[in-house]
Amino acid sequence: MKPTPKTIKRTKFIGLEGLNFAIRPIHTSLISLLVIRLVDIELWGQFVFYLLTIEVITMVLNWGQRAYLMREFSLQPQHIGSLLSTTLLARVPLLIGALLVLLIWPDFRIYFSSLFLWLTFKWLANLFESLIKFNRTYWHSILAEAIAMCVAICYLLYHYQTVTMSEVIFAFALSSFARLIVLSPLLKNLTRIKFSWIALFSNLKVTLPIFAISIAALLQVKGDLYTATFMLDDIELAKYQVMISFLVLGQTIAWMILGPFQKNIYRWKESSLTELKRKYLILGILISSIFSVLLLFGLRIFYQIEIEFWYSILFFAYMLPLYFYLIESQLMLKLKQEKKLLKFSFFAAVVNICAAILLIQFFDIVGALISGILGSLLMGLLVVNNVKKIVE
Repeated sequence: MKPTPKTIKRTKFIGLEGLNFAIRPIHTSLISLLVIRLVDIELWGQFVFYLLTIEVITMVLNWGQRAYLMREFSLQPQHIGSLLSTTLLARVPLLIGALLVLLIWPDFRIYFSSLFLWLTFKWLANLFESLIKFNRTYWHSILAEAIAMCVAICYLLYHYQTVTMSEVIFAFALSSFARLIVLSPLLKNLTRIKFSWIALFSNLKVTLPIFAISIAALLQVKGDLYTATFMLDDIELAKYQVMISFLVLGQTIAWMILGPFQKNIYRWKESSLTELKRKYLILGILISSIFSVLLLFGLRIFYQIEIEFWYSILFFAYMLPLYFYLIESQLMLKLKQEKKLLKFSFFAAVVNICAAILLIQFFDIVGALISGILGSLLMGLLVVNNVKKIVE
């Protein structure tokens, strides 16, 4: 059947959205490759702690803003400017709290200026993600990320003979600044609003459930990596972070494939949905198999990380569960079961982290990978069984 212009247009937007999401882990992966090959793998392992810390603090600063703004933009398109301004001001106290954390913690105080600039620029740029998605101007975000990536790479190449932790952190701060500059034309959407503590507090309160879901999902997906940060030595941690970065990139494919069908999933009959899930899972097996083998050889050739071939089996097992439950998780959102999805994500995150604490002691990277797999499998079983009960 020949695709309609509407389908072609929708597929184009889905592809751009997928590229927009994928370019960020690509950015981090290229910088990691540069640091590992120019300096040594141990420096990247030491940097992972700062990378993950900024990721978590940024998640707190965002405080569920993306999903909230997307919903409100659709309901109140005439108030986009005031919504952006209120959301920005409501999170300023959180930014001050982050500033205090960076000042008080000795490990952060050493690189305070670069870390704070990196965090601030990254947070401000993230404010416009919802606007970009709402207007579907993904090219703007892709361009900003591509320029930011080039700036960081050029900076590190210029200083390649003297690259230390300070240069790596500053490279990320510089890239965040470049990204914000490219996105700066969107600042015109901000409007002056009447200051009100009640309105700001209300904004944080309304977005709290969305923030909770985001944190639970982050821990469910990366709980093993966060745990590994405190349990693996610098070299092993560097290897594991690179692996996870690519595995997350590989999982983006699952979202890109499902994208064109996402809006219509909840309208389909059970027989049509069953057929879609069957084809989706078969495609997931094929994609996960190919990606796992490519990742194995990529790590060995480009990163010079010597791992055995059977690691590709673990990579496959890490990627596949998402194809098993992603459709059902979207159905739960359509059925307004966000709270139940939050409980499932939190439970899977706890299992992931507890398993990592136990297994990493004995199996290092392999233990971390297995704990991530266990968390994903548990999440899949909980989601699929829940949807099955609803359908029956």
